Amino acid sequence: MVTGRFLVDIIEKKIINPNEQHYLRNLTDEEKEYIEECDLLDWNILKLTKHPYAVDSPQLFDVLNANNEDFYEDKNGDLWIVPPTEYKGELTPRKYRSIPLHFKSFGWRHIYEPLKKVPLPENPFANDSLESLLGGYHESKDLQDEEYFAFLKDLATLVSYDQQRSYYIKSFNELKSLYIASQGQ
Repeated sequence: MVTGRFLVDIIEKKIINPNEQHYLRNLTDEEKEYIEECDLLDWNILKLTKHPYAVDSPQLFDVLNANNEDFYEDKNGDLWIVPPTEYKGELTPRKYRSIPLHFKSFGWRHIYEPLKKVPLPENPFANDSLESLLGGYHESKDLQDEEYFAFLKDLATLVSYDQQRSYYIKSFNELKSLYIASQGQ
């Protein structure tokens, strides 16, 4: 099963690393093709993160019968499994459904279900606020103003969270492919 950008073995109730070939041997070609088409989370992100990783997928936590675990939140909103000894501020205890994952070279990492949906950053150039951003300048409606307004709309799309995320994923996948190709030589 694929849910929450993870490949899940629903019989063993665990998350499977999609790069581990011994799990994929028993799959049909259609199942392998389906998995390749899914936008699965790259496990390198989990390995390299120092804080628990938020995953907004109640189905994932339901399927795996995830337990509530204690976390500690600092004033910046970062979560910790064990309170950091060097942190001098106040920590707020929180309970979240969590799934621990162990990586041989990196130790334990945790994914957790946030209590509320993780909001996407607000786009300050949303179409309804563009006119207020321009103020009275846009009221003259000459060709130059219309081009400027169109430019701002294009700029809003280019700097949006979704667009930047797509650029990042594309670049990351290209670099990953180059690395894999260089390892095969």
